[in-house]
Amino acid sequence: MQIDENGDVTVSIIADDIYSKNSTQRYQITLTEAEISILAYGVRPHKALTAG
Repeated sequence: MQIDENGDVTVSIIADDIYSKNSTQRYQITLTEAEISILAYGVRPHKALTAG
């Protein structure tokens, strides 16, 4: 796992390749700080602005 200067998190996983014997595949995903916040806290309803 790596965190860059913007707070983006990159997770890498190395797993066995189910199609090739004795072979592995590398999977990588990068999440922004906003995406991590959504995963952690969920999406909060947005209140409509009203003139008053």
